[in-house]
Amino acid sequence: VVEEDERIPCDGEICNVCGGDKVSFSIEEILQAAMHYGAIVCVGCKGFFRRALMKADQLECQLNSNCLIQFGSRTHCRSCRFQRCREVGMKPE
Repeated sequence: VVEEDERIPCDGEICNVCGGDKVSFSIEEILQAAMHYGAIVCVGCKGFFRRALMKADQLECQLNSNCLIQFGSRTHCRSCRFQRCREVGMKPE
């Protein structure tokens, strides 16, 4: 359950990793988007980061670590998505 003070405003982008906005997510996902691992991210990116931490050394990009991470293509490159998580400030707890 997301506490009232942990919820983020829904005026646009609600995930600093995939750039998903309020149109991209269900109402439940919008209410669950909050500060996770030190950054404001959606539940999908939160779960991805948690799983990727266990195998970060195995992640490898096929395109010179230059993939565009967007809501619709966020699953195409795990390495670049993990890199984006780190860039927006996500850290292991």
